[in-house]
Amino acid sequence: MLDRPELPASLMNCESPESPQRFAWQVCATLADDAERLSIREDAVVKAEAHAAKLINCLEEHIDDQHTDSRNVIQSIINSLFSIRGEHRAFEMLVGVAGATGAGKSSMLNALLGFREVFPSGHQGAATAVPCKVSWNFDNRPGYKCIANIYFQSKEEIIKTPEILVEAFIARDNPDETSFQSDKEKEDNLEQMQSKGMEKVRALWKLEEKDVQEIIDDAGSEITYSARLIFNSNPAVGELLKLSMKTIHASTPEELAGMTKPYLDSTEATHGSGTNFAAWPLVKEVRLFLRSEILKNGICLVDLPGQGEMEASRAEVAQKYSDKIDVTMIVAPVHRAADERIAQKLLSKFHSLQMQMDGRFNKEKFSVILSKTDQIEADDYTNLYAKDKEVQRLKEAIQIARQEKRNRPNNRRQRKLQSRAKSLMRYFERISLKNMKNRKEEKDLIIDQKPKKTASREESMKFNSSFNNKLHAKALLRKIKAWKDRAKKTNKQADFEIQRLDHQLTHWAIWNRNRLVGERIEESFQRQRTGNSQGPSVSRNGTLGVTVLGISSTAFWQLQNLKGARLGFPRESFTGIPRVAQWMHKAISGSREKHLLLILNKYLVIFNKLQAWTKNPEKSDPVMNHAEIEARLYKSHQNCLKDLESVFDTLCKKIEEFDTLKEINPIKFKFKRESQYITESWSWKDPKCPNRQKICWSTYRAIVSRQGYWKHPSGIEYNWILDLATPLLETLKENWQGVSEESLLRLRNDVETKIIDAWKSDAVGKSDWKLREEFISIFPEMAAIGTSLCSQMSSLLDDFAKRVNGLHSLIVPSIENALRPVFNEALQYQGPRSHAKRQNFLAENVPLQCERLVPRLCQSMRYAFHESLGEVKRVSMKKTLEAIEEAKTQVNIHARVLSNNGLSAGELSESCQGILGAWLESPDKDLDHILKQDASIPEKVTIGHIMSMEEAHRYLFGDGSMAQTDTEESESESDNDSDKDKDNTGSEKNQDEEMSLGDDVSIQDLETELRNLEKQRKKS
Repeated sequence: MLDRPELPASLMNCESPESPQRFAWQVCATLADDAERLSIREDAVVKAEAHAAKLINCLEEHIDDQHTDSRNVIQSIINSLFSIRGEHRAFEMLVGVAGATGAGKSSMLNALLGFREVFPSGHQGAATAVPCKVSWNFDNRPGYKCIANIYFQSKEEIIKTPEILVEAFIARDNPDETSFQSDKEKEDNLEQMQSKGMEKVRALWKLEEKDVQEIIDDAGSEITYSARLIFNSNPAVGELLKLSMKTIHASTPEELAGMTKPYLDSTEATHGSGTNFAAWPLVKEVRLFLRSEILKNGICLVDLPGQGEMEASRAEVAQKYSDKIDVTMIVAPVHRAADERIAQKLLSKFHSLQMQMDGRFNKEKFSVILSKTDQIEADDYTNLYAKDKEVQRLKEAIQIARQEKRNRPNNRRQRKLQSRAKSLMRYFERISLKNMKNRKEEKDLIIDQKPKKTASREESMKFNSSFNNKLHAKALLRKIKAWKDRAKKTNKQADFEIQRLDHQLTHWAIWNRNRLVGERIEESFQRQRTGNSQGPSVSRNGTLGVTVLGISSTAFWQLQNLKGARLGFPRESFTGIPRVAQWMHKAISGSREKHLLLILNKYLVIFNKLQAWTKNPEKSDPVMNHAEIEARLYKSHQNCLKDLESVFDTLCKKIEEFDTLKEINPIKFKFKRESQYITESWSWKDPKCPNRQKICWSTYRAIVSRQGYWKHPSGIEYNWILDLATPLLETLKENWQGVSEESLLRLRNDVETKIIDAWKSDAVGKSDWKLREEFISIFPEMAAIGTSLCSQMSSLLDDFAKRVNGLHSLIVPSIENALRPVFNEALQYQGPRSHAKRQNFLAENVPLQCERLVPRLCQSMRYAFHESLGEVKRVSMKKTLEAIEEAKTQVNIHARVLSNNGLSAGELSESCQGILGAWLESPDKDLDHILKQDASIPEKVTIGHIMSMEEAHRYLFGDGSMAQTDTEESESESDNDSDKDKDNTGSEKNQDEEMSLGDDVSIQDLETELRNLEKQRKKS
């Protein structure tokens, strides 16, 4: 049998006579290294899926050839394998990425995905204000490697844009509405209101202000009719909205980016009936499916714009994602992140409270990403830390290295010295050849017996001297070349050292700034979490708070494209992108490992059943018939079911203790008082500002029209719903604790122990004596079913805790629903003093609605809690019945009852056995998981970091790290001339071997030696 899960020591009193094989994914449970365990189990699931696919193909191929009973069993196994595969692929952990426009969020997401232009960056708010989810793509069809599903807004949502614009045009000349404003303030406010609406009107309908004014005049200044005329001016807009959703597919991310571009930025394209326009204002949500390595293990990246930047429908989508987010990342430019109000700007108090209740306000699940860390003037920054010892050391080292470089002989001096030596060598070579010719002529005279010409002693000495001088000059030339090579190498090393020091100084500046900003952010969030504005708060376990990571997407892509390195970022690890990717995998590792174990246990149960079913039966009668087995199993399985039902009843009673939301009146009265103050504060631009200013009537009306959400064109965000939701959630948090991690762990351990005990006692240990004696060999398979049941119950409890802790998500929609009729009625006030009437109406009715809201909200939360609790009971009993049925099937198969009906015969049996045997025997691999890699940012820049760039350049461009300068080219030509001279020496070639040069030889020594030779030339 395929077995075999690691069994608790108390599971069984008897063991199989065979020692079952244990898989690495079972044995590794004792490993303390999370990364190693996860790596082994990831590989095990990959192998299990591959073998499951082979089994499905094999079973589907032979299903029509089998007996009716066999076909039923085959189909059930196929369905189970498909179900497990679907469950595995459905696993996802949402990583929410938030950040203001221009924060570098899109660039970071592209860098994490490894694709340059998936998310448009550098555009106006259109691109960044659309919620976007990116998941792994399982579609293997040709041309579907990259998929985008684009969802559009409703017609009702879109028509609000021209309505608000028309109203702003009409109100421009209405003195009654704006009488409290100065002319300048009135003009600026209306201009800003119009500019935002006109941007969308130009994109969709290609209308200018004069066109809009003409439509308003033709409609008699009637708002709804004017807006409808604007909407109908481009029929293609309505045609596109009717699609609701559009799917785009491509073979490459670059191709997909080009095809989705018209929906995400101001790019115009042909839509509908053939009209060209920019469709970005119509888009509600985008879902991308890509094959990026970071998405492979269940990570789903969710781009979350701020609610104030979005239309209501987009805000609703973003809110739904926010309620399900498992990991939160906030992107902020490092030069802005040092702001004193960073906590409030990056994360609202409401979302902070949400994360605390979810258990996500900790370093493992929450991070702030400091983007654009490459934007720093290192010299100016380090001047502020002139007394720092490390800064002093680096600057002194840079100064010394550069001074030494300046003091070294320049290339011109080296070339001049080499040229003089060549000239001397050639001169002495000519003299030597001339003397050699004379001596040859003298020898010829002697041979021909011509009259002798006696050479004087002086001429003989002259010949020897010229020959020696030639050798001396040639040796000197070799010395000069050797010295030049050594100097070139030394200069290159010195250049590397200067580069390293420059990188290190910039890296220190970047690291120090990131550290200081990170400390301020951590303190700010700790104060926000504890409500203490006087000083930082340190958590008891050291994990609460936030992880702060610095990145540079620009430096990352510069290295990716082999365009050299930005100063301070010699390698990808310095950019911080690998560190962020590793942090995300670490954040989901716990949930991922539980999921992998659940999937592996399910596969093991199915594979065990299939192996037993396809095993060649002995030619004998069945041990017992089907009816006898059912009768003998009935009592033990009924006892097991009863015991497990008792376990689940006890579990539900313990869970009911978490329902602490019973005293409603204190919450109701407190929230009413707070809502009165909050509603009055809506009349001011910034209630917290000491020099408060009245809010403009048009802005106030725009917020009411948008149901409490609005981002003013000037950049100010208004979110009245969160203004009310924050104190309500804070009050609820005092009365509703949810399910803590510690409580969940105790519940999980307790229920798993009781399930194992009940399974051991009833389903296995206390089964009929005849069954126990006959089927003792399949006890490990039975235990595998019990272990799988435990995994499923653990997953069920985790899901329950997540739902219960996320019940705060009901607050925002409850407030929205309660205030919607109030906002709509407030909009009915028109004409003179309508702004003041609108304010008074909201100040009176909003607190009343808030008071009525609390009982309904608490009732909804308690109802959702008990509904989830009932779901736990229902699903747990369903899983128990399924486990018992699996146990029955396993026993029946072993009894050969089904086998004698032709379930394991011939080619099918052999094929399945071969596939299962391959799975059993295939070695478990310890993959190079990202958590096992060193993705940390190095503390210091080394020569090795610089040399890696040099090697890359040499590989691409040939010898030399960079394009040669003019002097280097001349030097290269000079060296080539030297090589030609060397080749022309013929018989003296062996003398031109590379000469070793002492380290104490300087260029001055070579110049002195050259001058002495030049004196010899003059004498000759």
